[in-house]
Formats: sequence, structure tokens, C-alpha cells
Amino acid sequence: MKLAVVSRYIGYTTERGHGGGFLHATQGATRRRYIDAFAGVGRYDFGQGHLRDGSAILALRREVPGPASASPIGFTHLRFVELEDARAAVLERRVAATGTAATRARVRRGDANALMHELLAEVEDPTPTLLLLDPYD
Repeated sequence: MKLAVVSRYIGYTTERGHGGGFLHATQGATRRRYIDAFAGVGRYDFGQGHLRDGSAILALRREVPGPASASPIGFTHLRFVELEDARAAVLERRVAATGTAATRARVRRGDANALMHELLAEVEDPTPTLLLLDPYD
């Protein structure tokens, strides 16, 4: 349920071409940032072979149609924080596997609480930024 809510909040487009969410609301901006302070491994295993991208990979891959023949709109800068080295390594591999999208993302290892000032200092004012603070898988 949580991933469905996050997915919709990031951005969606209906079959009729209408949309909503953060990416639609910020389509006039030249940059859009996403920070996932507790990114995890980037994938959830719900059992019985049911896998789903986690919030970090979801945000990295998500694009919505741009206005009238413009390029699709997605996040231009993404930062993923993971405390545990092993989990961060798995996330780094998943990010790299997305191909060119990976050039927009960086995985930071460490405590999100300790890194927060540094992460927020990277945000150019007035860049629209979506910050996800959810420490639960």
C-alpha cells in the first residue's frame, strides 16, 4: 500500500492523459530533486515471486509526459541514503542497472540524520525537492 501511495504522489498519468503528483506539479521547473533518506535495497520481495521496485528505484525510473511535445519529465537529481553497507551495495547495483538513469542518482552510505544538512545543502534554491523520510521497509 505504501509504495502505491508514494508512486502516485511522485507522479501519474491516466489513460486519458490527465495526471497529477509532484512531477506534474513541477513541470515548469528546470530541475527536480528527490531525496530518499532511508532508501533500503531498492526492491521489495512480497513472497511467492512477487517483487516490486522500492521507492528509490521507482523515483529513478518514473517520468511523466511533458507539456506538448516536450521531453518526459523526471527527477534530475536523486540522492539515496542507506545506513547499512551491504544494503547500500545492493542498491548501488540496482541503480547502475537502470542504465543512463543512473547518472542522475547517487547512493550515500551513512546515517540519514547525520547527513541531512549536507543533503539539503546540495539543493539549489528554489529547486522543487521531494524528501521521503520513511525508515520502514
